[in-house]
Amino acid sequence: MTNRPSAFMPFFVGDYLRDTLGLTRSEHGGYMLLLMAYWADGKPLADDDRHLAAIARATVAEWRKLRPVLSRFFDVRDGRWHHKRVDHELKKASEAYERRSRAGARGNASTKRKDAWRLGDPLCERNAAAMRAQPEPQPQDLSPQGSSRRGSRARARAASPTLPAPPAGPDWSESASDAWRALKSKLAPNDWRVWFAPCRLAGETTLVAPSRFSADTIAEKFGGVLSAHVGPVTITCEERKAAS
Repeated sequence: MTNRPSAFMPFFVGDYLRDTLGLTRSEHGGYMLLLMAYWADGKPLADDDRHLAAIARATVAEWRKLRPVLSRFFDVRDGRWHHKRVDHELKKASEAYERRSRAGARGNASTKRKDAWRLGDPLCERNAAAMRAQPEPQPQDLSPQGSSRRGSRARARAASPTLPAPPAGPDWSESASDAWRALKSKLAPNDWRVWFAPCRLAGETTLVAPSRFSADTIAEKFGGVLSAHVGPVTITCEERKAAS
């Protein structure tokens, strides 16, 4: 294998019990230890009796009895013990690792972090303009009379009815594919609302964010889970599309 497997080893209890009904307790223990060593190494086990006996925590004499039983679960060839199911799961783990690595590389390649606060950056200019538009804080009257007036205003606000929040816009995930809806179910509701809901889809695998900051944050923060549930996704934004 080109990549080491993750610490988590898939174990299908029903399949295992169905295939091992005739094993004794010691044979179960030896088989499980061989499977775990196989997974940890990420490759077939060497056909060396001393090495295999050590993995199975058995003496050489005990291993002579275990070998003919346990070898039936492996394909022993070319000096190695191969296991079809473990090889299949190792391949899946390696492919998932590669997807996460590619998604991380795309996020790291982003130049947003390097020039986000450059003078003249449109996003920074908009943020600065919004801050300048905020009203100046007003001096507060801290006298007893002022406290009384503030208390009256607070009571008046508490007595007035609270207006309902405006209804949320349509959620584009409702008309998206099963893969996008599965992604939404895996995210925290606030993450979806803040980062994904303001976006739109341009085709099945192109996500258009409202700003460069949103596009780069999604790529960096959610690249791995995007690749795992949707596959390779192109993340762009309205600013980049206008510039191109």
